[in-house]
Amino acid sequence: MSFPTPPQFPPPPPPSPQAQTRPRRLGLLFGGLALAFLLICVTSALIMVPRFTGKPGDKEERATEAQAAANTADQELRQAAEQLLTTPAVRYRGSFTGPDGDRISMDVQVTNEGTVRGKLTIGGQTAEILDLSDRTFLQVGAAFWREAGLTDGRENAFANRWVRVAGDLFGFDFGDVLAPALLATGMVPSIEEDGYPQQDESLELGVVTSVDGVEARAVILNGVTYLISTIEPKQLLGVSTARVADGGNGFQTIAHRVSAVELRAKLQVLTDDQRQLLFDEVQRQMGVLARSLDSIVQVSLTGKVTLSPCNTSGCTANLNLRSRVTSASKYVTVGKQVTVEVSITMTLSGKPVHTCPQPQILTMKPKDTATIKCRASYYIPPSRRPKTYQVYAAYTAIARAITTADAKKMAADLADEIKRNGALGVKPADKPHEYLPTGANPPTLNTRQQQAKTRVEQLAKQACKDVQRWPGESPQHWGDRVHKRLAELVGAEPASANLFAEVGYRGGRLAGKWKNPVTGREGWEKGTKAPDVVLGVDEVEPELFLDLKTGAKGLETKWYGDLQNQLPARYRDVVAITVRC
Repeated sequence: MSFPTPPQFPPPPPPSPQAQTRPRRLGLLFGGLALAFLLICVTSALIMVPRFTGKPGDKEERATEAQAAANTADQELRQAAEQLLTTPAVRYRGSFTGPDGDRISMDVQVTNEGTVRGKLTIGGQTAEILDLSDRTFLQVGAAFWREAGLTDGRENAFANRWVRVAGDLFGFDFGDVLAPALLATGMVPSIEEDGYPQQDESLELGVVTSVDGVEARAVILNGVTYLISTIEPKQLLGVSTARVADGGNGFQTIAHRVSAVELRAKLQVLTDDQRQLLFDEVQRQMGVLARSLDSIVQVSLTGKVTLSPCNTSGCTANLNLRSRVTSASKYVTVGKQVTVEVSITMTLSGKPVHTCPQPQILTMKPKDTATIKCRASYYIPPSRRPKTYQVYAAYTAIARAITTADAKKMAADLADEIKRNGALGVKPADKPHEYLPTGANPPTLNTRQQQAKTRVEQLAKQACKDVQRWPGESPQHWGDRVHKRLAELVGAEPASANLFAEVGYRGGRLAGKWKNPVTGREGWEKGTKAPDVVLGVDEVEPELFLDLKTGAKGLETKWYGDLQNQLPARYRDVVAITVRC
């Protein structure tokens, strides 16, 4: 699969002297002669908040103009985000700043859920990148690993092979930041009760520019610039953490940046054929990953090498190993076996005489033991006897990234993603409902549940009353603020009410939230479903869901089905009821 050369962007500001002289070194631990690879990347963000400005006039006129501009910017963002949310796959071409200050070019394709395949150019070296779920793999030449600090032969083991690395090796996780569904969630600002962005947020309209010949309007949220097409349907064409300058092409650099990543990229939605080629390529590479090496799973091998028998025609190295395995992967756990590549090299009086078959493969459990033998053949002629010769044997061990079971699991995950990806953008006919699941009659509620429903309806009416709709404010703005107010009111209820707001479910458990280091925004984990209010003795033991609707739209069957899929199995028949003002 080929990836065209990324377009040339205006040159970024030169790195600081510190960034120019600081070597790119990756943390390496080499216990005994086993390899452990630990990468830690830290980013910092400097948020520059632009102020709204208006035409000369009184304070009220300027405030009105600022509010109108914010509303227009919000509408632009929301429309583009709605398109991006169900976009199956996107191609990003651009560049970003790595942790060491290097400017890294990228040409990557990213699926809606964050599977990544593409190329990076780092200091003139080209690296292939593959990101599957929580696993990131890199394939690059030995020169890259040498610059990373590997200079004792390990760089040759890693060279041009898939090697699992930390997801944020380059300062951010590609799948988490660039997945269309997750990027879309960061484009929707939240609004305070006065109709303006929250105090820690800034929203404004920027200049009209162009991206690859398509006219685009810049909308800036918290200093991050989103380039949105001026024609319908509104589509995101580019994103940049450097502000857009008048007359520029959308990616001009100014004196400040809002993220250490300093991302600038153009977006292109993949066609159906291009998306199919992407998935075909990812599936093909998954077959190769069976031999990939792992820099995340740490396998410490302690062993003793004995040399016996040894004579003038050869020597046998006997290696007895004991393993200790640690892991932070959801696919590989400490209690499971891992596959290890072990290499033995032997020298005779300082000169290499034999290297055992490369590599010897071992499957070991934690605290497991194994024995490897390696026979070095040589010949010492009688004319050189008697003389003392020294035979030396050394070993190295590197964990492979995945086992057969892991590969099957990853393949199943990818197959499920492909199925979901193919359904994106397809909106089946679905009429709104006041309660789900549907039946001939409304669901029968017990006394406790009816009391909870009545109380939440009271709180919903109070929320709608508290949050007055401002002139020119969109229904989405107002609805967002009402939902936020309802969550506050529910949170203030006594514990005995057993009401919970802002509860997310994913994979049969309570979901957590992520934070995007580029945009600074937070959101639920991928696949999370979060009803507005939950009744139950505990969040993980729901007995009734109450969802606020501020417009005419009611509950949808698809939403309810998606929620059921994320709940613990025993709670998948819990009723959901619409609550209105």
